[in-house]
Amino acid sequence: MDEIKAERVAREAREKAEADRSAALNANDAKYAAIHAAAIAVLNIKVLVPLVLDRAADNYNRWRAMFLTVLGKYALTDHVLSDIVNVDRPAWV
Repeated sequence: MDEIKAERVAREAREKAEADRSAALNANDAKYAAIHAAAIAVLNIKVLVPLVLDRAADNYNRWRAMFLTVLGKYALTDHVLSDIVNVDRPAWV
């Protein structure tokens, strides 16, 4: 009987933790919704990153720094640099 009760308590704790995580993620998505909408309005990345990536010019590090700065401006750095897939978050998808 104690095992069943402990199992139920553990399951409820997991469900509460998942609900709390989901609420926090939704709040985060709402917080950055306007910033992400502005990023979608960018029609030409060359306006924000004027440096053209070129193997011959050996300018990857400068280009990367500029690109990551732009991603940071729109709060998208984690979206690009993270390997975590959040298919349960509509804003991420």
